[in-house]
Amino acid sequence: MLSNSEIDQLKKLKKIDLPPLELIKIDAPQFSKLQVFCDILHENAGIEVKKVAGDDQLPGIRVNRQLTYHAIPSGPELAPFTAALGEIPSPDDQLQSAAEKIIGPVRIDVFIAPRCPFCPRAVETLLPLTTVSPFIKLAVIDAAFFGNTAQKANIQSTPTTLLDHTYRWIGLPPIAEIMAMAVDRDPSSLSPSALKGMISEGDADGLAQLMESSSKLFPGFIALLTDAKWSTRLGAMAAFEYLVELNPETAARYIQPLWDRLEHVDTQVQGDIAYLFGESKSRNAYKKLKLITQGDFSETVKEAAAEALEDLTQYDRE
Repeated sequence: MLSNSEIDQLKKLKKIDLPPLELIKIDAPQFSKLQVFCDILHENAGIEVKKVAGDDQLPGIRVNRQLTYHAIPSGPELAPFTAALGEIPSPDDQLQSAAEKIIGPVRIDVFIAPRCPFCPRAVETLLPLTTVSPFIKLAVIDAAFFGNTAQKANIQSTPTTLLDHTYRWIGLPPIAEIMAMAVDRDPSSLSPSALKGMISEGDADGLAQLMESSSKLFPGFIALLTDAKWSTRLGAMAAFEYLVELNPETAARYIQPLWDRLEHVDTQVQGDIAYLFGESKSRNAYKKLKLITQGDFSETVKEAAAEALEDLTQYDRE
C-alpha cells in the first residue's frame, strides 16, 4: 500500500505528540483498506486511531473536527496529510477577518485522484481554511476510491472543489473567492446534510438561532424533521423546540410545510409531526391537529395528535 520512502515519512511523525485520529466505520468496501492504512500509521508513526460509528457518511479518517480524509493518503498526497497532522499554516489576515463573518456550517469537498499532479497543492491550499472558523468542514475525497460519490457529484476532472454541494471550482481552489462565497451565501439554502452536521455535533440550539435570525424558511430543516431515520428526526426536533423558545412565530412558519408532507411520510413520522405541532404553541397547529384526530390516520397517529392537542390546550391555560 505504501512504499519504503512513504513509510519513512510516517516514521518521522513519531517525534510529534499527536492526538488520536478517528476511523469512521461504515459498511462499505473501502473501509477495510482504510483500516489497513490506519494500522500502518499506528505501527510506524505511533498514532492512535479510534474506530467510531458512522451515520450515513462515507468511511474515512477524521483528523479533527474540521478535517476528514475519505482517501488513503499515499504518493504525493501523503505530504499534505502529514502536514495536516502537524501545524497547519494560518491564512492571511484578510481571510481570517472574512471567516469571522461566517454564520452556519460550511462544507467544502475537494475531490482528488491518484497521480493527479495538481491535487496535493489543492489540498494544501484549502487546509488553512480549517483553522479560521469552527463552521468550516473540509473533506478530502478520492474520486477513484469513491467512484459512486464522484459520479453523483458530477466530477469530471480533479482537483474539483465543491462548496455546500453547490458551488464548484476546477483546478487550484481560489480560497479568497471560496471564503467570499461562504460569507455571502444564503443560510436558508443550506443542504440537509449541512444542517445535520450541526445537530450531530450537539449544536441544535445553534441551528435554532441560525433559523431565528433568518427571514426565510429552511427547506433543509423540513427535510430533517421528516427524515425516515429516527436519530435524524430526534436531533431536528430538539432544534425545533429550541426555536419555539426563541421565537414561536418563526417556528410556526414550519407548520404548513410539515402539514403538506403529512400524507407522504410513514406513521412514525406522522406521529412526530403531531408532536411538533403540540410543541409549537401555535393556534394554526391546533386546527391541524383537530383535522388529524378526525381524519383517515392510524390510531397511533390520532393518539399522538390528541396528546398534542392537550399540550396546546395546557399552553393556552397558562
